[in-house]
Amino acid sequence: MSRHVIRGSCRLAAALFCLAWLGAGPAPSAPAPGATAAPAARPEFAYVLTRGEFLRQYRVGEEGALVPLDPPKVRAGPGASFLAAHPRGVALYVVAIDYGRRDGKRVLQYRIDPQSGRLALLAPPSVPAPRAHGGLVFHPNGRVAYVLDEGGVQAYRIDPKTGALAPLGKPTAVGGDALAITPDGRFAYAVDGSIVRQFRVGGDGRLRPLRRDYVSGVKYGSSLAVAPGGRFVYVVGGRSLDSLGADTRATEEDSYSLLAGYRIRPDGTLAPLKPASIRTGSGASEVRFGADPKTVYVWNETNLSPDAAVWTRYTLRPDGTLLRVGPVGDNDPALVRLRGRMAASGRWAYAPSDGSLDAERRRYRVNADGTLAPLEPPLSIGGGVRDMVFARP
Repeated sequence: MSRHVIRGSCRLAAALFCLAWLGAGPAPSAPAPGATAAPAARPEFAYVLTRGEFLRQYRVGEEGALVPLDPPKVRAGPGASFLAAHPRGVALYVVAIDYGRRDGKRVLQYRIDPQSGRLALLAPPSVPAPRAHGGLVFHPNGRVAYVLDEGGVQAYRIDPKTGALAPLGKPTAVGGDALAITPDGRFAYAVDGSIVRQFRVGGDGRLRPLRRDYVSGVKYGSSLAVAPGGRFVYVVGGRSLDSLGADTRATEEDSYSLLAGYRIRPDGTLAPLKPASIRTGSGASEVRFGADPKTVYVWNETNLSPDAAVWTRYTLRPDGTLLRVGPVGDNDPALVRLRGRMAASGRWAYAPSDGSLDAERRRYRVNADGTLAPLEPPLSIGGGVRDMVFARP
């Protein structure tokens, strides 16, 4: 729009306003000539996997309220365990582990209607998967997805229009319990017990073990994360004090959990940091980066006491080493992000309520400065919550 058209529109609008104020004419009810209407906001949808193996489907409404769709739920099937939504919101995936069926290890796939948010099974309705200890991991380009177990990693090509998965050959010969991919999509790492597997990501998305295919990790590794800058990898593992039991081979070191750090070399292989690991306390089972790329969180949990379950914050130094800051407090906004889920739009956050971890979620408005404002009342979700994801087609 030219500067002259803008000025002319403003003069006309001002004149009409003055006439209306003086009683000489009506105030304008339509936009001034040349003005364009604001684009409609893209709809956002939420999907909850219940403990009864149903998928509840919602539209995210005003103030983050979850408005049930019609129908309010669809059957997910036996063994439904994890949810994942495609980064572009075209499809929803359910990782199912049903040991009572011959084809019980599979990924169910649903198309998300971009207008209504309703789910409809794709063709085929499911694809085979490994035993699927974890969920679905997406390549940064959004065109490939991965499911893994200790026996291998299965790669899938994603149809860009429908989101349907198609296996890319056979699984790798080795796998693990958790998988992480570098932000540039060139390398991938899997924690497998006491070692960390190292892979190069081919142009077709398949994983190929590096010549030096693993490095020593921490005992009983369970989780790993790649730093947002793509320079470091962190692995957490160990056994909690109360889980040692009558294991006569356990050492004092086993009663603590460790966080191991590695630098990523240009060829993708890992070099242990110095120190190679730090103690994180008993029962560490998850490592995660927060909204701040320089902050790392570790989840510690034991069966000794519910009060022992806590997230601990660490600061990432330039050389990759970590400085312990301390436990995340009950009133810390980071706790909501760590325990709950963020909407795809980034405007709302949802976390378990203290009174009912399974059936209720507290909702929060995410302010411009990143702080959270609690909203009332809490959301009640029948059937309990096993997993929750958001999509914005």
